[in-house]
Amino acid sequence: MKAVLFILGFACVWPPMANARLVYAITDLGTLPGKADSFAYGINNHVQIAGFSYTVHNGNGVIRACLWDAAGIHDLGTLPGGRSSGAWAINDRGEVVGWSYTSSGSEHACLWDENGAHDLGALPGSDYGSGACGVNNNGQTVGYAYLSPYQYHAVLWDSSGIHDLGTLPEGFSSTAVDINDNRQIVGWSDGYGGRRACLWDSSGAHDLGALPTTDWHQSFAQSVNNRGYVVGYSATSDNTARACLWDNVGIRNLGTFPGWLNSFGCDINDSGLVVGYVMQGYTGYGYTHAFVWDGTSLFDLDTPLGWYSSWAYGINNHGHVVGNSTVAFAGYSHAILWTPMIRVTIDLKPGEYPNTINLRSKGVVPVAVLSIPGFDADTVDPPTVRFCSAEPLRWHLEDVDRDSDADLLFYFGAQSLDLNAESTEGTLTGRTTDGDQIVGADSMRIVSVSR
Repeated sequence: MKAVLFILGFACVWPPMANARLVYAITDLGTLPGKADSFAYGINNHVQIAGFSYTVHNGNGVIRACLWDAAGIHDLGTLPGGRSSGAWAINDRGEVVGWSYTSSGSEHACLWDENGAHDLGALPGSDYGSGACGVNNNGQTVGYAYLSPYQYHAVLWDSSGIHDLGTLPEGFSSTAVDINDNRQIVGWSDGYGGRRACLWDSSGAHDLGALPTTDWHQSFAQSVNNRGYVVGYSATSDNTARACLWDNVGIRNLGTFPGWLNSFGCDINDSGLVVGYVMQGYTGYGYTHAFVWDGTSLFDLDTPLGWYSSWAYGINNHGHVVGNSTVAFAGYSHAILWTPMIRVTIDLKPGEYPNTINLRSKGVVPVAVLSIPGFDADTVDPPTVRFCSAEPLRWHLEDVDRDSDADLLFYFGAQSLDLNAESTEGTLTGRTTDGDQIVGADSMRIVSVSR
């Protein structure tokens, strides 16, 4: 897995450092052996990621449900006799849900845990297929099951079996996409002349409504957090789509980038951060870019260097984002992880400018992490800090910039720094005591002193 760092320039509302600024490290999650494409859709709070990858099995190209974790990518396999499978979601227990073909060729909802793949089955009296789309931390799973070759209903699987959730009045088909820990379920249902975002709870199915529109009255719910806030997308009056949020004040249009036609909301975490993607052209055409919505505006998550489109499908409560990105001119997509990092202010060789470093020196190089509004340098966990890949020799608190706030001053061995004669910038990384990743950089000039 290869990570690349870029700066995302917006003020971070992600707690607990509201005035700090955020960067994201982009990680290409790679694929299973033999094929070029992979896709990531769900992520839990342990940064375990669910999705699928194309691969080769017994000489044939297949799709396989995958789990990515700190050890890499894992093929989750299929139900007995099945050829292909895919995963859509994962909970904090590490249970993954999605679909798998069976030995008979039917597509069935599937749950993977430490004991392997489990067939969740279909509605009684029907074996036209089913699929699982979401799972909460109680193991309750939602998705769809076919009643006939042309009709399907939203369903819930729990410890007592499968339950048909039905549709909105006048509805024919429905799909459940997500479920929170309070058993609120969202998705969509036919009804009232179009497909509408729908919420199911103990009292039944509820139409969440759509944005005002003149021609088509469609909306789709994709995710619900534990506060009951729902995100998805809706048709608009100009027949484009807009990411939208349903909260305690109603439906909110989250907008799109200037000049981009469509936006789609895909997931929301418990802090209210929303991820999704914008599309430059009409549905199915044009470039796309992943976004995060911070409560006020959409911000571009960007793509890895040399890649041209990206989609964000999942976000956890720590702000990690997953999706995929397409390589320019190559036509294949890879699963992507965006890891949030707090951008901190550092001062290389405090009190000096320019910041000169002699790589032949046997001395030390001081680097200060400064306290700024919204960030306290005392929250940095010193043993985790690295500057130009070097470990610190020692550290202490000191008011380096004389602003009455304690800063954290580190000392690094000059010959331990991963630098060369062309280096112009040094990067510091580490973690806070809460486990949040930090990054900061300062300019430098490499000098050579004759012995």
